[in-house]
Amino acid sequence: MRRLIAILLASALSIAIGAPVSAAGVVLVSATAGWVGTGIEVTGGQTLNVSTQGFATTAKVPAFLIPGSFISGSGPAGQTTGALCGDYPPLAEFCFVADAYYGELVGRVDDTTFAIGATTHIVIPAGASGELELAVNDYSIFLDDNNGAYTVIFR
Repeated sequence: MRRLIAILLASALSIAIGAPVSAAGVVLVSATAGWVGTGIEVTGGQTLNVSTQGFATTAKVPAFLIPGSFISGSGPAGQTTGALCGDYPPLAEFCFVADAYYGELVGRVDDTTFAIGATTHIVIPAGASGELELAVNDYSIFLDDNNGAYTVIFR
């Protein structure tokens, strides 16, 4: 009984002083959803251990399939044989992350956006603080022709 009381008191104290919440969990990032909240609060410099999997398209196939040049589908690393999302100036302002590939897994904390890709560690950029959000990189105004999703497992 004493042990149970000690555990309960320790739990209450952790909650009272704002102890960090575990980042363990699974988040599904649909290619049509835009930014997806993870429920994980982060701060700059923090590293999260993850695994990523899945497949997403950011344009209709075969309309945007140019073998060796542009492939509209990829895993979390993005469409690395093509251009970066921001390489087309008239639409660059609509990219979730302009300096990331189309289809790449990207993150946002507050107003700070960053590329993630197919990594096993997400490093939160310095100065960022808030909820980690994830997306499949594309133009925010053209999500209706996207398909697929990535599964991000936080360990």
